[in-house]
Amino acid sequence: MEASGWPDLITASETVFDQTKASQYHLQAHPDDVTSVMIFNSDVAAGPWTVTGNNPDQLRTLYTNIKDHAPADGTNMYTCLNKAFSSSRRTRGKPASA
Repeated sequence: MEASGWPDLITASETVFDQTKASQYHLQAHPDDVTSVMIFNSDVAAGPWTVTGNNPDQLRTLYTNIKDHAPADGTNMYTCLNKAFSSSRRTRGKPASA
């Protein structure tokens, strides 16, 4: 990702992953959610980091992980998307909690 967009990504990820801020926009995570984050440039640079459920501390850690990385050269989102697709296929079909 180009460095000029990184501050906006940091702000957006805080809005989504800080559940207090997310509640202002009705974006809170649900107990049945599975949230994964990967950072990519010319390849997958970090992650995936995954949170199952809506634990506020775990979700906040996703934001911290993003914030602690610096952008690098490249935007090869296809490698990241392939990895995400493979990961989602492994979890497909698991029953939702009651």
